[in-house]
Amino acid sequence: MNRSSLHLLIVLLLGSVSCVQSPGQTPAGAVITLNPARTFQTINGWEATAHAGEDTLRFFDYAGELFQDAAVMGINRLRVEARSGIENPVDYWSLYRSGAISAAEWSRKRYEVVNDNNDPTMIDSSRFQFSEIDNVFDRLVMPLRDRLKSEGEELSINLAYTDSSASPFRHAANPEEYAEFMAAVTSHIQHRYGLLPDAIEVCLEPDLAGWSPAQLADAILACSRRFAEPGDFIAPSTSNAAAALNYINGMIETAGGIGDHIRELSYHRYGTTLDGTLRAIASRAESFSAEPAMLEHAGGGYEELHKDLKLASSSAWQLGRLARVGTDDGTAYFFAAPAGRPDVVMGKAARYLRQYFRYVHRGAVRIDVETTNPAFDPVAFINADRRDVVVVKADTTGTLQVAGLPGGNYGISYTTAGAAGADAPDTTIPEGGTLEAMMPGKGVMTIRAIDPPIGQGDTIPPVVAMTTPVDGETITGSILRIQATATDNVAISGVQFRIDGVDIGGEVMGQPYAVNADAASLTQGWHTLRAIARDQAGNRSFSDSVRILIAPNSDTIPPLVEITSPTYGGKVSKPIIIHVAATDNVGIASVQVRLDGANLGDPMHAAPYDLTWDPGATFPGLHDLTAVALDAAGNRTLSRDVPVIVQHIAGVDDAGIAAGGITIRDARFADGTIIIRFDRAGEEAVHARLYDATGRMVMEGSGAGGEVVLRGGGLPAGIYLYRVTAGSATASGRVIVRH
Repeated sequence: MNRSSLHLLIVLLLGSVSCVQSPGQTPAGAVITLNPARTFQTINGWEATAHAGEDTLRFFDYAGELFQDAAVMGINRLRVEARSGIENPVDYWSLYRSGAISAAEWSRKRYEVVNDNNDPTMIDSSRFQFSEIDNVFDRLVMPLRDRLKSEGEELSINLAYTDSSASPFRHAANPEEYAEFMAAVTSHIQHRYGLLPDAIEVCLEPDLAGWSPAQLADAILACSRRFAEPGDFIAPSTSNAAAALNYINGMIETAGGIGDHIRELSYHRYGTTLDGTLRAIASRAESFSAEPAMLEHAGGGYEELHKDLKLASSSAWQLGRLARVGTDDGTAYFFAAPAGRPDVVMGKAARYLRQYFRYVHRGAVRIDVETTNPAFDPVAFINADRRDVVVVKADTTGTLQVAGLPGGNYGISYTTAGAAGADAPDTTIPEGGTLEAMMPGKGVMTIRAIDPPIGQGDTIPPVVAMTTPVDGETITGSILRIQATATDNVAISGVQFRIDGVDIGGEVMGQPYAVNADAASLTQGWHTLRAIARDQAGNRSFSDSVRILIAPNSDTIPPLVEITSPTYGGKVSKPIIIHVAATDNVGIASVQVRLDGANLGDPMHAAPYDLTWDPGATFPGLHDLTAVALDAAGNRTLSRDVPVIVQHIAGVDDAGIAAGGITIRDARFADGTIIIRFDRAGEEAVHARLYDATGRMVMEGSGAGGEVVLRGGGLPAGIYLYRVTAGSATASGRVIVRH
């Protein structure tokens, strides 16, 4: 692995797909169904990044610039390398570039640290050498930033610290000096270029550079004390996935709150990567609200990307160099021939990956999608501009039928062994219609919403009408419900509401086109309401005005609300419908269902108040459902709790509600042993059973004194459920086994 290479990173939003063989289709085909009601959001949305390093600059020396190509690929984030040897009184990089020293000498000196002084709070700028990083910013970062700005896109910068164990002085052993180093580099970038990095990758491949988990944690904490921005860290970025788990666990054991500073739990994919390891990474990242990120695997490809998405819930994925001089060996996105005319070509791997990178943008939201044929494996997104994108990994030729897309115009492109980025004819579907496309071979197809095709411009404006409140209505409550209907010959993009000519919140992108306004903030008297509808072509229409009278609030009677299904203590393992009964002396404005105090789904504004809930993403055990009813006057009522038991394995009680009680402190696997620690009143022994993903009991044992020990060295890696009981009390959870 060459740390001076340029890499491409792609951040994806994650969900799940289910696949069932579809009979009777020749050639193979699939029906793909989108479910926009179920979304999967990440902290940072979508970004595509590249490591800005020496190899790509050498490519520029030979073959010219890549800004147009990078923009076509969809790159909007750069990983800029900050070598530890920046802190040195000698500018070895400039000596190397001028020919004063050899490449071998530069290679030996580039990570050598000579401390600027003995005071980590006082930066001696004369002993920091920024010529290499300035070259990267001048020749790559700033031009690409300007290129993206011209297209309405912002460039994100990730500053990656790189190190070698060869230097006598180590930032690894001096966290305050590491913080001083990062402060010096970020301050220089800010003063010279007027920007700050968006995140710091603490150390690239620390397992190879000789950094321990504790040293990574100490470095992050020292930086967080030193400066507030940038406050997001990427770690541990180990050379393989299994090491990432060991490192992150060690970091959290060293400093329990370290997870609050980590934006991405990062790993590389060199060596063997087991499916169980990927699942364990997803679980560990979820435990402290980080995003899993596969940040380097030169030689990887789109099929590997799909596995990282589905098993690791990876929010980031990276191949290898952005560009190199040489033949296509699968390690870069762009290549130039080493002799003769330097024609730049896109690598074979990049041609497939571009089907994702180019069309899914920062801020996209991943939505649920299903397929009837596992040979056609889809992922689906809604971009920030509310346009849908479906990317299908196809293992064979076949016809795809895509249901659940909004009505409108769609572009279709695909990459196979014989065609790179080929365009199929654009197609238009009505609202509720099904899109059909032919995939001519193994590869990747992208279906995305587009503007009306050239020559077929949509000039027909939408139709919009206010429905609530009605003209002349008197409003006495503190909540003003405003609603409209909107239709279009192609598709509605959004509806904006206004009171007295002033926008109320943002544009409502989907049905129902409605908002709740604060009537108490309006002066008593007459006010004018209006709705503005916009279609995908930008055509706009205004509804007729509705005049309302704001009067004093006279309703002080709160509504009545109760969850009638599921029942108290019921067990749920599959999607169910939560039924809520709500009444009011005047009228219900909304009903919101909550799971453990957090909103579940969107508010419901009309009876029946039924919400579909899939417990598949909920941790096994005991959870509380409640409902909040709000009337038009702003009176609010919280229903009584309805405890339910979520169980993902049939026949296994994942939690108990009996008197007595057991509190699980933690459960972990280490050195072939599963240790479950608990708090339990009394001296009664606790019995534990362990179940695999099929529901089969694979191990059991007993313990007292707050601990049960199970010997699990022979268990395959994966996620297991456990249940501990003492008398009538039961508790449960999950534990990750990794080797």
